[in-house]
Amino acid sequence: MRTLLKSFALAATLLLSSVSAHAAKDGGTLSFLVQPEPPTLASYVSTSGPIGLVMPKIYEGLFDYDNDGKMIPILAESYDISADGKTVTFNLRKGVTWHDGAPFTSADVKFTILEVLKKVHPRGPNSFREVSSIETPDAHTAIFKLDNPAPYMMRSFSAYESPMVPMHLLEGQDIKSAPLANNPVGTGPFKFVEWKKGQYIRLDKNENYWQEGLPYLDRIVGRFIPDASTRTAAMENGEVMYAAYNAIPNIDAVRLKERDDIDVTTDGYSMINPMALIEFNTKEGAFVDSAVRRAISTAIDRRFMIDTIFFGYGKPATSALSSNFKATNLHAEMPNYPERGDVAAANAILDKAGFKKDGNGVRMTAVLDLIPYGED
Repeated sequence: MRTLLKSFALAATLLLSSVSAHAAKDGGTLSFLVQPEPPTLASYVSTSGPIGLVMPKIYEGLFDYDNDGKMIPILAESYDISADGKTVTFNLRKGVTWHDGAPFTSADVKFTILEVLKKVHPRGPNSFREVSSIETPDAHTAIFKLDNPAPYMMRSFSAYESPMVPMHLLEGQDIKSAPLANNPVGTGPFKFVEWKKGQYIRLDKNENYWQEGLPYLDRIVGRFIPDASTRTAAMENGEVMYAAYNAIPNIDAVRLKERDDIDVTTDGYSMINPMALIEFNTKEGAFVDSAVRRAISTAIDRRFMIDTIFFGYGKPATSALSSNFKATNLHAEMPNYPERGDVAAANAILDKAGFKKDGNGVRMTAVLDLIPYGED
């Protein structure tokens, strides 16, 4: 099962899979949970978590990243960065075809970056902000010309973050409404077959996949099960073999990990480096004052939240950027992130900033909007 999952690699906050002692062999169907059902399959338009669970099996990126952030060649075999950081040359893999048989070329890379990701992707305009042009001297070379060095761009080439899309199926169309959105054609190990709304998404093996011998599986089926207890029962009964992004609630994961036939891990999670966070409105209201934001961060008892609410799955934040980025030298610990929270220190910050308490001890009020994502 572990070998099979390597050809099915997924980023997951909490990942549960049934464990098999049998050696890997070709064939078979893997059923897994997708929760909630994705709103679209256009991963070049939306980065909703469930989309990222399914679509990297269909679309691929130029690179992938391991748990330590090391770049793994996918559609690009290698790259070279000029001394001034303003030219990045990608050497593309030869012999790769789209699922409809058309060849994957540098023209697809240029179109994807400049006409799709820079224009309609949620993070693409920032990830590729400095890319002013892309030269394609031949079918397997893409030369990115940057206005300024952008080392962060090199962390943005995974299938989830920057899927390469077929120019011949999107060019001249409205990117957001084109038929490709829910009838995807990629270069990945699995081909899209069917999306039965409210029930499942079916992907079948790409017989012409460029990685020889892969994938092992004949088919993967992503099932949509709205009720949390039913999802847990499906895992216990062997109806599904894989669950990520907290499709199985943490409270059940704590119980299921005691079983010999179910494995629970957080490996694979570092690809997206997610944080549980509060985002402040810094344009109007009390949060415009940085002292208020520092005070709130200082007051939060992170350890209590992890141990009590997340059932031990997580680690205390030490800055606004995940500590998983330490391996890339992009993380530094910041002040005002105590593990246990320091209410006295938080009050002192607000006192110094001049925020007085009223007769009820209230300094200010604000509205907290929650993301309606899953039962948790």
